[in-house]
Amino acid sequence: MDLINAIHDQNIIEPLMQEDGFIASFLMQGGVEVPEVAKPRTSGMQLVATADPASWFVRFEEAGQWAIRVFNGAGGLILTTNMQGQGGLLHLGEQPAGIYLLEAVHAQGQRHTRKVVKP
Repeated sequence: MDLINAIHDQNIIEPLMQEDGFIASFLMQGGVEVPEVAKPRTSGMQLVATADPASWFVRFEEAGQWAIRVFNGAGGLILTTNMQGQGGLLHLGEQPAGIYLLEAVHAQGQRHTRKVVKP
């Protein structure tokens, strides 16, 4: 049997065989679709690193009065401050290196949170 007939015969036999989903996906015309994974919303608040490893510039899409709270890795509140307008400087000062949670709440109720890593 030559190569062309062997490939043709294989294509006829394989669809008749019971196959699992992985192998069956290769036999499909048009491929397998993978749904798009939901992406977290990153707009609303941005953190921009500064030359000082203990400071970040905070930018908001919406101007206004923002209440800022920073929590340490154990969930303890370590800093509260207010920012007016569309941003300001956040300084963690003498806090030890670690992961912190920044929460910003607008006077009208919008809430944003971001992780901050202090080296």
